[in-house]
Order: sequence, then C-alpha cells, then structure tokens
Amino acid sequence: MTRKFWLNWILVFSLLLGGLSAAEADMLASTGNQYSGYGYGNNYWDNMTTALNNACPNIDTASNFENLTQMLSYDALWLDARQTTSLLSATELSNLSTFIGTGRRVVLMGENDNWTGWNNQILALGGGSYGSHYNGIASPVVDNELTNGVSTVYLPTAGRAVGGTALFDQNFATLWGDNVLTVLDINFFSDYYWTTEDNQVFAQNVANWVCASTVPLPGTVWLLSVGIAGLAVIRRKLSS
Repeated sequence: MTRKFWLNWILVFSLLLGGLSAAEADMLASTGNQYSGYGYGNNYWDNMTTALNNACPNIDTASNFENLTQMLSYDALWLDARQTTSLLSATELSNLSTFIGTGRRVVLMGENDNWTGWNNQILALGGGSYGSHYNGIASPVVDNELTNGVSTVYLPTAGRAVGGTALFDQNFATLWGDNVLTVLDINFFSDYYWTTEDNQVFAQNVANWVCASTVPLPGTVWLLSVGIAGLAVIRRKLSS
C-alpha cells in the first residue's frame, strides 16, 4: 500500500471520529408525583430548573417513564424523587434499564431513610443499594467534571449509597458506570441551600453533565461502519 493511500484512510477516520462530538442533549424529565415542590419545574427548585433549562436546548416532562419509545427519542433522562411511599413500576424499571444500556446519561433523584424503598430501586439500576442518612459537610474524593470547582458542599437531609463511584466522602452523589448519576438529597438542589458552601457549583456541574451527550452527527454511524468494513478488507489483503 502507498503512503498516500494510508494518509487518505487516516483522514477519513479522523473526520468520522470528529463526528462523534459532545453536543447539548434533549432531555425528558419524569416529574409526576414530586415530593412537596422539590423537583424540576417546581417552586422550591427555581434555580436548579433555570440551570437545567440553560444547559439543555429542550426539556420535556412526563408523569412517568412507562413509555419506552418516548424515552428513547431523547438523549438524557431526569427522574425526580416522588412521595415517600412511591415506587417505580416494573415497566419503568425495565425501561430505565434499557435506556441506561444505550449509554445515554441519566440522573436519578433519591433522598434519606424515609425513601428507603425508592432509594433501593434507583440504586439497584446501577448495582448498588441504600446505606444510611447523613447531614453536614461533604468533600469531593474524585476530580472530574462533576466535582470541578467544588471544595465542600452542605447536605441538609441526604441519604448515602452503598457501591458505585462516590463523588464525595459522604456517598450521596454516585456515578454508576459513566452515564448514571444518583443524588440522594432533593433539598440539596433547592433554592434554600443554593448558596450554601459550593452547592450551587455542584448543581451547575450536574446540569451541564446531564445535558451534554456524545451524539453522532447524522450519517456518522453509517460512515463509521463503512470505514471499519473497509479496513477489514485491507487487513485481509495484507495477510493474503
């Protein structure tokens, strides 16, 4: 093979990989049966709602996650914590598991000991479980886009997860894989605690994180498949 040939192939794949770029995501938020005004679009979450609206070009709401076809038409999901005795249906759990399997980003909101059943459901989607309650100061234990600029945060009524990648020394905010985030404190994002410690910074990071998605440009997946097939042909020729 000539040097020019290989340079052409390198150029093609550079263009293809460049098509897999970070883009703002359209998000679907499940806001049905929110607890006492704590959730997207509700009166105690004005600042967090604004942060999400500024980060996402389009946010739609649904009362639940029963419609998988609807869910799969979005790049990201946000699940608000419901009432203390609420549980996700079997269909919602299955749909969330399917969506998570696509690699798209999901934020699942939980709370303290009063939401133990709910917490165990959402944490089980990542392979974890619920631990215990905590209130007080927490510090980051990892350095990534979610903790960037955060020194300490204040947890008013947080729950703590068992398992996953803890973002703080009190495991209220947890990554499961690289696309699922659980936050076990609905008060954390409330207007009342928005300017306490670095709560606002972490909240903005969460909004930016869930609203950013690696989305292939139109036709990129098809072109990438063609490119891979072409390389396979070349390898066969070289080995024959």
